[in-house]
Amino acid sequence: MLKALISAADFEKLDDATKIHYKKAEGTDEVFSLDVEAVNGLELTNGEVLRTDLGKVRKELERASDLVATFKDLDPAVAREALKKVEEWGDLPADKKAMREEIEKRLEERYGTEFKKLQTDLQKSNDSGSSIRKEFFKERLVNQIASAIAKHATPETLNSAIKVLTPHILAKARIEERDGKFVTQVIGDDGSARLTQVSGQTGLLSLDELAGEIKGDPDFAPAFGEKKVPKQTFQTQLPAKGEEGKVKLDPDSLLATE
Repeated sequence: MLKALISAADFEKLDDATKIHYKKAEGTDEVFSLDVEAVNGLELTNGEVLRTDLGKVRKELERASDLVATFKDLDPAVAREALKKVEEWGDLPADKKAMREEIEKRLEERYGTEFKKLQTDLQKSNDSGSSIRKEFFKERLVNQIASAIAKHATPETLNSAIKVLTPHILAKARIEERDGKFVTQVIGDDGSARLTQVSGQTGLLSLDELAGEIKGDPDFAPAFGEKKVPKQTFQTQLPAKGEEGKVKLDPDSLLATE
């Protein structure tokens, strides 16, 4: 019985009368198949070739599946735009350092001016923000100073006291932001924050205490509605003519005020 497919080695063992019934299988020199006519579209084929082709197809499918898995979350529109930009770059050097330098150069050429403008705008925004911050701190401090003065001034002198004393106190105080909170400090001559003088208490000297200190200063007392404490002086009565060498003390004028 003749086999449908035989190897080239088995084919060589056949006699000439049998060999005429075989032909080389399609796609290979190692397999021979019976030389028969196709019936209803059916014909003998080389199974090895089919298996080889099937293996190739399977590998292609696996590779395609891996590619799909890699790009499954990629937006096609985004991908097209990215590819378009890559094409715009043209050929880039293979060396990584040279490639980086070339990319930086092209970015500078294309976006340098715009980037510098953005930097300038950002700096202006930062400067503006810093200015607004300073104004906010100053306004907050001025309000606190007014409240402190109001605790020590009389109703009649309150407005004038705030007007006169605010610049003086403002020069001795500052506000700092710590952990999101605003901390008011009274500054000493050495530039450091002064501590409270209230017995039994710790912490920073308050604006209320500072206003009290200023109120106790004779030069500032009138601003709070207090009478200026007079300076006391002693006077002597000069001797009358003819009584030189004698000094009389007038009890009524011994203690006089300026």
